[in-house]
Amino acid sequence: MSQDVKKSEDLALERGHWGGRLDFLLACIGNVVGLGNVWRFPYLCYRNGGGAFLIPYILMVFLVGLPVFLVELAVGQYSALGPLKAFEHLAPLCKGRYFDLSTCAGVGYASILASALVAIYYNMIMAWTVFYLVDSFRHSPRWHTCGHPYNTPRESYTCPLQNVTAIFHHIKKKKMCFSDTQYKSCKQNVSDNVYLGGQCYNVTYATDLNITEIPAKERVSPAEEYFKYVIEEQFLYVFVILQQQFFTSRLTFMDKT
Repeated sequence: MSQDVKKSEDLALERGHWGGRLDFLLACIGNVVGLGNVWRFPYLCYRNGGGAFLIPYILMVFLVGLPVFLVELAVGQYSALGPLKAFEHLAPLCKGRYFDLSTCAGVGYASILASALVAIYYNMIMAWTVFYLVDSFRHSPRWHTCGHPYNTPRESYTCPLQNVTAIFHHIKKKKMCFSDTQYKSCKQNVSDNVYLGGQCYNVTYATDLNITEIPAKERVSPAEEYFKYVIEEQFLYVFVILQQQFFTSRLTFMDKT
């Protein structure tokens, strides 16, 4: 037991320490505040009843969230150990006669595994934000309007305008891109204009070609199509390239050995 305490004290001396209370406070804020606080919490609050959701949320923050957070900070600061060693010394059962300290490291491994699983999707979300940030420097962000090559109906941007009726009937059973911004702009001057697939048609022209607006249940936002056909495809492409590079380097290494 004395050897373990001495070893932990030696490790504590080797570890770095905070320069002041402000450093520790900023580190805690950086660890707690993330993307979930910025965009996911308002979404969950709206989805689960709006302002009424704040009542059980604030209650659980004070009853569960803050106490557990303070315990985690206290254990980390007092022991100055990682999750594997800290949980070994916390459990009295691990110090018994028939148990070794390593038998209680499972809690530490579980916490590391949980952090690793969160990092997988969280890093992906961070990459999405960078992608959106770069694309937002365009004059008109692509997720605001329809009419891009990846938007539905894709056929209407490669075929002559005279075939718009046949195209509409061909994709009538599928969802089509519908931009509220373009729809309001189309209806701004003449309320009888027809908006379809990112295009605004004169009422006379639309009547002659039997063009009608897409029903509400068959509409899909340009933001959803941008995420589905641009973001997901780009990241899938990057994943495939990395996978190919990994297997290529592995085969090269095996050939050399």
